[in-house]
Amino acid sequence: ARDSIKYDIFNRFFSGSRYSYAVSLDLNFEQLVTLYPGKNVEIIAGANVRASYNRPLVNYLRNPYREEAIFDQNDNINLIEAPLFSRDELNYDVGAFAQIYWSTKKWNLITGLQFNNFSRYGVNWNPRFAAIYKITPRFSARASFATAFRVPSLYYSATTYRVIIPEFDAFETGNEDIQPEQTRSTDLGVRWKFSDKVV
Repeated sequence: ARDSIKYDIFNRFFSGSRYSYAVSLDLNFEQLVTLYPGKNVEIIAGANVRASYNRPLVNYLRNPYREEAIFDQNDNINLIEAPLFSRDELNYDVGAFAQIYWSTKKWNLITGLQFNNFSRYGVNWNPRFAAIYKITPRFSARASFATAFRVPSLYYSATTYRVIIPEFDAFETGNEDIQPEQTRSTDLGVRWKFSDKVV
């Protein structure tokens, strides 16, 4: 019975004509500064503020969007037909970064740091370091390390379809608890230039 009910829900969910709706008011401010404190040194720094007041993208609506069709996430609704769950939300991101590039006859070095404060996920720091050492004019070694942080789109976290059936698992699109992606990369290598005609 559980499988047949889920099969019926999926058929209703993905069949027929469907509608999508989203609205957003966005503000973005960014400032970059480049400094040259020495002959072989370049410093780039910047700051940004992003704010967005939106109703996330909602999909798979059986009928065109209607304001009265909006239900709050906490509303207790048990329907097989598709109710729409969404909310207006203010999100912001305040960030700053700095990067230093230094070069000599033998070395090329880049080091940097990025700071972000996300309204939904808090503070995050991401460093970056890269170096190239020219052993000979044709042969060099390189190394790099960096971390990155990417917040999920509201497209993936907004709940736009929910079915709650007593004694059965709830069926729901979107994931309010989705977490950001965090990556760390390291690179080591050598480079040999066997011809001046090859870049």
